[in-house]
Amino acid sequence: MTLELMVIRHAKSIINSDETIIGGRHPRAPLDILGIRQSVLLGMRLNQDQVMCNKIYSAPLLRHRQTAEIVGDIAGYEPSKIEYVNALSEIDYGEAEGKKKKDVLNTTELQKAFYRNPDFRIAENAQTYRECADEISSWIREEIIPQYEANGRKRLLLISSSKRITALYQRCLRQNLRNRRIEEKFDNTSISILEYKNDKTEKRQWYRIVANDFTHLSPAFQMSMKNSVKYSETLKKYIERYLPDEESTKPSDIERLKSMKNILEGLERDIYVNIIIEKFVNAPIEDIIKFLKGLPDPKHARAHLEEILGFYSDEEEDNSKKSRLIDPRNPIIVLDVLKRFMLGYNKL
Repeated sequence: MTLELMVIRHAKSIINSDETIIGGRHPRAPLDILGIRQSVLLGMRLNQDQVMCNKIYSAPLLRHRQTAEIVGDIAGYEPSKIEYVNALSEIDYGEAEGKKKKDVLNTTELQKAFYRNPDFRIAENAQTYRECADEISSWIREEIIPQYEANGRKRLLLISSSKRITALYQRCLRQNLRNRRIEEKFDNTSISILEYKNDKTEKRQWYRIVANDFTHLSPAFQMSMKNSVKYSETLKKYIERYLPDEESTKPSDIERLKSMKNILEGLERDIYVNIIIEKFVNAPIEDIIKFLKGLPDPKHARAHLEEILGFYSDEEEDNSKKSRLIDPRNPIIVLDVLKRFMLGYNKL
């Protein structure tokens, strides 16, 4: 018997934008527009690679449900058959959830305990990391393995959260839970695969096949989707379904860009990109460039922007002319330009 667990971290939600707060469950946090795009790209990849699964399990939180529904639907799995399991939910931080890390973890000792001590409890009603690991491993051991053990080779798709996936990996591979911080490297919608074997000639054992594969988010894969009518229509469908009143679907103008610039100048740089994405997803690229160049410009931010824009140029072999690959109305390219610019901008 071989059981393959294809474990996927949920797509980006609105709570992933601020790394200064303590995350946790946030049961009503939906995907943002980037998360919807990530989910569609993952679904297209699974569909393109003809990846079939016997069952999809997902955490019941809103961001997990939306990820599972989009991915499952595109990959050919009936969304109504998805099973929602609490053991796949994010770790429960109790009363600490949503608070600033600097306010809760306000000493060096607390910070070390949070990242290194699996028995550290951040609040009275919170889970420890060890309890989180025990819950997910017990579910796999007591419910999943017995259910599929006598059925040959099976593939299950699990939609979960970063710490749950890390805990599952560490338990299955018998790692020290104190090394969570080292092992926790799972990006939104990344694919990780664990394989369980129980053959007559082998001991019952888990194997790590793949970890944190996000090929579908690479520029190459996204460019391959650029002219796909199916992709464009699918993305539009889910944006309209989950973001029906999103202001970003309206045409932008220079005056709105200028007004947003005034607002953004009073905010920290690390949240610029999220507001820009929400407001300007369909804005002409020329307007966005003007807006970005009007931001405070430490050191070489403008040069960095030009370098990023150059990434979307290509030397044609026949006539040696530059062929701009930026489509002003292609949200994938626009968002990637913005993200790359702001990531580099923050590092200056």
